[in-house]
Amino acid sequence: MENGTIVEYIDQQQIFCAVVVEYNDPRVRLLNENNREVNQKVNRLSHISRIILRMNGGRDKLIATIKETAVRRKSLSEIIDIRELWEVLSPMGEWVDLSTMTALCFPNNATGDHEAAVIRACFNNRIYFKFNQDSFFPHSAADVEKNINREKEQELKNQLIEEGGDWLKKVLAGIETDPAKDNAFLIEILKS
Repeated sequence: MENGTIVEYIDQQQIFCAVVVEYNDPRVRLLNENNREVNQKVNRLSHISRIILRMNGGRDKLIATIKETAVRRKSLSEIIDIRELWEVLSPMGEWVDLSTMTALCFPNNATGDHEAAVIRACFNNRIYFKFNQDSFFPHSAADVEKNINREKEQELKNQLIEEGGDWLKKVLAGIETDPAKDNAFLIEILKS
């Protein structure tokens, strides 16, 4: 790996695009799309591109290029149908490497952007695959069902928190609200 290499890493449940500013095995100093310098271990990088940027164009130009790359990869990831991919690969029940996954999603002239898009798509929808840096394993049908139920429960919980918070803000602000039966569950939580 050399300075100027475009990489991606995961931090606080988000994928960031960055460029290598300094490589000092086993760590790298990166400049990310938010114009922040961070240090990461090489084995924590989710994708290492074959694209190498020229470092002599200035920091602003590097940031603009990284942002463009991140946007392009995000838009590519949004067209991948993870469920359909899982339906094709789950009967095999074995690990699939990144290049095979990329070829299944983008059969013509796949690039590093396409590889990163596959990683992003699987990261954003973890219902169907577990993955490490360069391979993916399809969850069993039972695990997929559990993951779907867990997501639904989380969505309901988030909705309750959002609606309950709005209702509670109105009550605390003195706005007349009817303690509707929809809020009965929230009222019981507050009582306890």
